[in-house]
Amino acid sequence: MTTRSELNQGHIESQWQDRALSAAQAGEPAAVTAYRRLYAGVRWAPMPVQDTAFAARVLSRCGIVEQESGEVERKLVPTLFAAFGISGGIAAGPQLIGALTQLALDLTNLPWLQFGAAMSAIAAAAAVDRLLGLRRRLQRV
Repeated sequence: MTTRSELNQGHIESQWQDRALSAAQAGEPAAVTAYRRLYAGVRWAPMPVQDTAFAARVLSRCGIVEQESGEVERKLVPTLFAAFGISGGIAAGPQLIGALTQLALDLTNLPWLQFGAAMSAIAAAAAVDRLLGLRRRLQRV
């Protein structure tokens, strides 16, 4: 339902738009005026309300059912990522160590306390996210 203040605000806004268009039309070519009107129409058009279940409806119309990952997949994917990361570190380690020794970085002056605090905050957020996800899954059952 539209309130009176919203209607008044819309009326004031449309007056401002009309003034801007009329001020811009003084001495301009017709193509520029047409472009300004088109731009104003697109820019000031009301945004449609987004449907939150749009993707689910499209999938159901197509007959595609969302599949939950299996137990094997949930354990295998992180294990493979860890194995690839470790093997990449082993393969590239000697070259990286050689390159880092040439840079001669002074790591003692870095803000390690702030770094540790940031990492702790990220870990806590990830743990809360996991617990909430687990809680939602348990509520569905």
